[in-house]
Amino acid sequence: MYTSYDRIKAALEHRTLDRIPMTESFWPDTIKQWKKEGLPEDMDVYEFLGLDFIYGIHPFNDGLSDAFPYTVYEETEEYKVDRNPYGVKVKYWKNRYTTHVELDHAVKDRNDWEKIKWALYPSEERISKNIVEISKKVREKGYFITLNCSEPYWFSFVLLGMENLCVQLKIDPEFIEDICQRYIEFMKKMLMMVINKGVEWDGIWFFSDMAYKNGPMFSPSDYRRFFLPCHREISQFCKREGKFLLLHSDGNMRELIPSIIDAGFDAIQPLEARAGNDVRVYKKQFGKQICLFGNISADIIATGNHKAIEEEVKTKVLTAKQGGGYIYHSDHTIPYTVSLESYIFAVECAKKYGTY
Repeated sequence: MYTSYDRIKAALEHRTLDRIPMTESFWPDTIKQWKKEGLPEDMDVYEFLGLDFIYGIHPFNDGLSDAFPYTVYEETEEYKVDRNPYGVKVKYWKNRYTTHVELDHAVKDRNDWEKIKWALYPSEERISKNIVEISKKVREKGYFITLNCSEPYWFSFVLLGMENLCVQLKIDPEFIEDICQRYIEFMKKMLMMVINKGVEWDGIWFFSDMAYKNGPMFSPSDYRRFFLPCHREISQFCKREGKFLLLHSDGNMRELIPSIIDAGFDAIQPLEARAGNDVRVYKKQFGKQICLFGNISADIIATGNHKAIEEEVKTKVLTAKQGGGYIYHSDHTIPYTVSLESYIFAVECAKKYGTY
């Protein structure tokens, strides 16, 4: 009997076992809705659906709280406005799961960065509590374990804001290079501290949205100049440890995938179908070089149309599973507009067409 670890590892190594690995992400409101539709209260959704587990551990805190102490500016029954550890003034809604609003960024240019970059320093105090014990428990269950981290682009994105980051890439490139280099040195030292504690892990998973619906947030040449060298350092680090490097990025990643491969990533996820990614096309172009992870349209599953759902899953799985190198997942995160019945049917189709 194969475990989640066995199936995920095989896919990342472009090998085949009994079937494709299958995993998923769900919005909290989706699980609440599904419990009303018959999901047992006391049963894990992954076990109920027969999915494979990727257990993500956040290994360390990369905030700048020494420079930006937590501050609450305003709070009502509906929302709260505070300053986070990156110096960003943010408005959060309390009673609904929705995207927050960034109102202001303390770090806007090189002068601001020079004043606070001292606060990004490695320390064992930053390591998340109980991660060694947690990792050993989930290892016993046969899960695939990732260390879920930000990376230099996303750290810069959070610190400066999307628009200002794009501007600074052009008007002060050395400033962005300095942020990236300091962050990657910080990351390598923190990862070694975590690993030396004895944590169980199988790969590093970067969460970083580099694209929007029509293409990347920056040019491929900008990626190669600013971010590829940093990603390659972590890829080489993973290879030395015998581990994997995965990338999550929303949006249309077509233009960046060749550079992502060159950087040494083993997998790319979630390949948003609504943004124009198509695993049937990518398998022919990139399938031997990188594991394709996702691309099953949540919008189509949400229709509840069994014929359309089966066509979506069948055509993509039959193409992507060839020779290994594919992991089943939706093209983003399953929203509450997807019924439990529709998702169960999608899973049944994936198991039917995903066997070897």
